[in-house]
Amino acid sequence: MSEIRERIIDAAMRLLETDPAPAMSAVAQAAGVSRATLYRRFPGSDALWEAVRVERAARAALPIGSPRERILRVARRCFSAQGLAGTPVQQLAAQAHVALATLYTRFGDKAGVLTALVDEIPLDGLRAAAARAPGEAAAVYVPRLVAALMAAVSADAGLVRLLLSPEPDLAAAQARARARTAPIVDAVDAALGKEAARQLIGLAVSAALWGGTPEAVSEGFLAGHLHGAR
Repeated sequence: MSEIRERIIDAAMRLLETDPAPAMSAVAQAAGVSRATLYRRFPGSDALWEAVRVERAARAALPIGSPRERILRVARRCFSAQGLAGTPVQQLAAQAHVALATLYTRFGDKAGVLTALVDEIPLDGLRAAAARAPGEAAAVYVPRLVAALMAAVSADAGLVRLLLSPEPDLAAAQARARARTAPIVDAVDAALGKEAARQLIGLAVSAALWGGTPEAVSEGFLAGHLHGAR
C-alpha cells in the first residue's frame, strides 16, 4: 500500500468513529491531501469504503502490536537468522504487515531498524549486577556479574552475534551498543581492573553465545584472578 493511500484509509477509519458516512471532502482534509489526489486513488466513495472494509479485515488479522512493535519483532527474527545484508527491507515490511513507506518513515532504513533494536535491549539488571559494593568479595561479585551478563546475551543471542560480525552497514548499531553498554563496562573496570574486566566480559559473552555455564566461567576466572581481584 502506498503511503498516500494508507493515509487516506487511516483518515477514513478515524472519521468513521464519529460519523457513519463521512464526505469525501472530509476524508481528503483529514488525510491532508487534495480532493484530486483522493479521487486518483479512489474514483468514488464506494471504492474508498470497500478499501476501508478490506483494510479493517486485514488489520483484524494482524499480530498484536503497533506497526513499530511488529517491525521490530519481525526484524529481530529475520536479522538473527539471515543477517542484515540478507534481509530485504521488503521482507520486513511484508511480514510486519506495514507499508514500505511506513518502515522508511519510522526507521529510515533497515540499519535504522537494527539500531532501534539495540535501543530495546534491557540493561537494568546488568547495570545493577555490574555495581560492586564496597568490600564485596570477588567470589560473590564475579558469579553474580557473569550470570547477569550471560542471561542478557543469551536473551538476544542472534542480535549479539550479528553485532559482533564483520558484516557491513553495522557501524551505527555497533556504536549505539557501545554507548549503551559503556557505563556497565566502566563499572566492571572499576571493580576488577581494566584488563581483568575485559577478559571476564569476553569469556562470559563467548560462553553465552557458543556454549558454557556461568559456574564454569566464574570458577575459571576466579582461579586465575582471585589474588589480583580487588
